[in-house]
Amino acid sequence: MKIANQITSGRFLLSVAAIVILAMHPEGPPGAWEYTWIAFWLIVVASSTDALDGYVARAMGQTSSFGRLFDPFVDKILVCGSLICLLRLESMRELLPAWIVVVIVARELFVTSLRGMVEAQGKSFGADRLGKWKMVAQCLLVGHLVAYQGGWLWTLHFCQFFLWLSLGLTVLSALNYQRKAWHVLDY
Repeated sequence: MKIANQITSGRFLLSVAAIVILAMHPEGPPGAWEYTWIAFWLIVVASSTDALDGYVARAMGQTSSFGRLFDPFVDKILVCGSLICLLRLESMRELLPAWIVVVIVARELFVTSLRGMVEAQGKSFGADRLGKWKMVAQCLLVGHLVAYQGGWLWTLHFCQFFLWLSLGLTVLSALNYQRKAWHVLDY
């Protein structure tokens, strides 16, 4: 297995482990469950190595269709899975509106569908800069939400900032991908 794909696979395992921990999170006020910090650090490592697999693939000439498909899949698992697990906690209900999580998940499904349709026609439809910035904002949102749940209450304003930034970039990037697909697909 290529090094870049090994990094992506490692990110997948870290993401799944973080989601399992968040899914087991009992109800309680922020700071009440010490395992929250394990999930936090797994998310930090999985998020911060997101660009590494792509860089390694390009630098070593190891780009692959597996990596092009699996890397965004891992991103979606990390962000959507974490947000869904956090949403079930009562302490997150006011901080993380369900409708925003629905918009984020719907965008991911929409862009994945567009990507599949475009690539089925033999054309490339990789991530663009706006999509990458969206991912950064979403990872920062997830990280700050988990830190808040872990007891770092001072992150509240960062949570609110990254929530709205993520929402804006999520909608803008969906519209941008739809515009790009419009020029490629036969509507």
